[in-house]
Amino acid sequence: MKNPSPQKFFLLSFSITIFIFILSIILILNSDPSSFKNSLGKFLKDFFIANYNSSPPSHLLGKSVLLYLYLIIFLVTALLKLGFKIKGEEVPLSKIIFNVTLSGLLFVTTLQTIGIQSYEMRILNPLGNKSIEEKYRVLMKGLYQSAKEIRTQLNSSPYQCQFLTDMDLSKDPGMYYQRFLAYTLYPIDIREIRKSEPQNCLIIFEKENARNFIPPDYRVLEEFDDANIVAIKTTEPIGL
Repeated sequence: MKNPSPQKFFLLSFSITIFIFILSIILILNSDPSSFKNSLGKFLKDFFIANYNSSPPSHLLGKSVLLYLYLIIFLVTALLKLGFKIKGEEVPLSKIIFNVTLSGLLFVTTLQTIGIQSYEMRILNPLGNKSIEEKYRVLMKGLYQSAKEIRTQLNSSPYQCQFLTDMDLSKDPGMYYQRFLAYTLYPIDIREIRKSEPQNCLIIFEKENARNFIPPDYRVLEEFDDANIVAIKTTEPIGL
């Protein structure tokens, strides 16, 4: 029996992939089809996650959306292979996998594009006419203001500060926060760039029971909350 044309075969693969993907969203996000519109809108808005250094996938029920995509690709591939076999048509498995995977890729790319446009309209467009400082205040929220207060407290002097945190500085968001603070606090050094100079300052950031980590020869200069404290050596004047 004659095999389907490449165009018809791809259209079939794409249609089935989208149908099962949307059906999965309905079942996963909400069992009530009447509220599917709101659920789908939230899903599309959150599908693109703005990130500092990469493009992480969104999550559904704590799992990467890519996991669901892989499962759907497997399911659609199996359904198409079974359907062609029932019809007596011999379509190579590699051809089915290629078309279904390409369909899934195009669909995910479409969702990401919608998410990027949504992020641009909601977040970026309102910042268009704002100054750099105003953008920092909006995007970094309280972190930027806290960094400004630390600089004020230390008179923007070149302190050599130890940076303590419970966050993992080898990956985001901890890595980004540390670098943002290092940039904003300069010339205060929190990355041990001036290693030859003795440490005379302590910045504790997002660390549980922060006061327990303040050495006896340090005094608290600023305490934002229980997890965020700035301290300097008791022998150091404020402002070098």
